[in-house]
Amino acid sequence: MPNLSEVFNDKQYLAQNNYKLQHYRHRDEKIEVEEHFHDFYEIFFLFSSEFVEYSIDGRTFKLQANDILIINSETVHRAVSLGHNYDRLMLWIIPSYLKRISTPTTNLCRCFENIEATRNKNLLRLNPICAVKIRNIFLKIEAAYASDSYGGDLLMCSYLTELLVCINRYCRNPHNEIDESDITSNPLVDAALKYINENISEDLGLDTISKNLFVSKYHLLREFKKCIGYTVHQYILIKRLLLAENLLAEGKSTITEICFNCGFVSYTNFIRAFKKHYGISPGKFSKNIPSAATMFNR
Repeated sequence: MPNLSEVFNDKQYLAQNNYKLQHYRHRDEKIEVEEHFHDFYEIFFLFSSEFVEYSIDGRTFKLQANDILIINSETVHRAVSLGHNYDRLMLWIIPSYLKRISTPTTNLCRCFENIEATRNKNLLRLNPICAVKIRNIFLKIEAAYASDSYGGDLLMCSYLTELLVCINRYCRNPHNEIDESDITSNPLVDAALKYINENISEDLGLDTISKNLFVSKYHLLREFKKCIGYTVHQYILIKRLLLAENLLAEGKSTITEICFNCGFVSYTNFIRAFKKHYGISPGKFSKNIPSAATMFNR
């Protein structure tokens, strides 16, 4: 039976499952987690807290009880609790699993794939009726996840499907009203992230980026590190490695093609960077996708 309330650890692992559920509770203590990437989807549900701030790609969200955060793979995020009774549930899901249980007409990954198109990106602020419904689904998921009874896997699949259908419907609801003062961001960093993500396979030297944004590269460096927690170079490297991982998982391109499609100018540097980040070479990784892709926060 899984332990849902273990001591908080920001080094998360999926233990070769399609999903993992973790329910964390803290009282009278400040919890800080370093900025991190991972290649899995995450749904963060805040049961209760006096005050929580959560940062995703430099945008800071002030959360309320029953808020949901939709966190795509490949985004930088971290949570900071500044209040008491910090009670939240985190659900991690492998994208390929959601794709398998989706149908041709119902893409359960939609809410993660179209975050940029939603009005408030990652944050869903539920109305009272929806909040009760979603909370009850989470409680069913938690009970099924903690049980080893007959049919538990089918119930988990059913509850996860129900949850993702509800979340995707709510993401398309124009009445997801959020006080703008609850979301803060740095316009320069937003522009830099947009430029980087749209040109990840191109030349992304600091001079190139700063020239296109009409800003001093030293100012960009300071603001980016302050908001994101990574340098521009570190962010680009990890984004390229995550893209390479996805392309390797698809199995449609050679390692050489992947290297240059991800913006690496040297095959040797790509192999070295990939092995340093994942612990194995791209070739071995592609042969062992199910186990190699289970680690969080590499």
